[in-house]
Amino acid sequence: MVTTLIVTVLPLTFAATTTVAVASTPSTCHAPRLTGLTVTVARRHAQVAGCDVRLVGAKLQMPQIQTVRTQNVRPGHVTKVVTLTVNPLCSGAADNGPPAGEPIVKSGPTELISGLFLEGGPFLFRSAPNCKDEVEESSPGWITVTNSAGTVIVYKMELTEGQFLHVKVPAGKYTITGVLAVNNKVGPLTVDVPAGKTVRQDLTFDAP
Repeated sequence: MVTTLIVTVLPLTFAATTTVAVASTPSTCHAPRLTGLTVTVARRHAQVAGCDVRLVGAKLQMPQIQTVRTQNVRPGHVTKVVTLTVNPLCSGAADNGPPAGEPIVKSGPTELISGLFLEGGPFLFRSAPNCKDEVEESSPGWITVTNSAGTVIVYKMELTEGQFLHVKVPAGKYTITGVLAVNNKVGPLTVDVPAGKTVRQDLTFDAP
């Protein structure tokens, strides 16, 4: 007995899969205020707000020090990308000392003004607009003033931080000496005080 096996072959059916591209909506953010911040902090604030950041301006060398000069989108406005203009990096001594060009002579009462300053110290990096030397606050200590005859006009006047000696004097030459609170002696310096002029002459200690 012969058994006939009939095999039915069914056609294989493949379902075509169609991929539909869904257009993504561009992400937006409300721009935070980034001007004046360091680049590092500005990036962090922008990330929290969901903003992308584009940097222009000075070459980025130290993002933890260099600051943002301007931003192209006003704070609170909706955007996707905020363009930040980076301030340049600069360097200088830690202590800048008194203003340049002393003695500074101005019209006014016949008066001598003097303070105590440190100048120099360790080398530091800064970011514009603080590249220009900033005048430091005067240091605490004591100042003595004598006239050309050797008479003491002011004897060891104690000054606190940020304080200056103001003394009205007759026109003439005066010698200023001082001691900083850290026991560094400064001076002597001789300064001419003309009649009808206010003269500023500070004492400066060169810090290592």
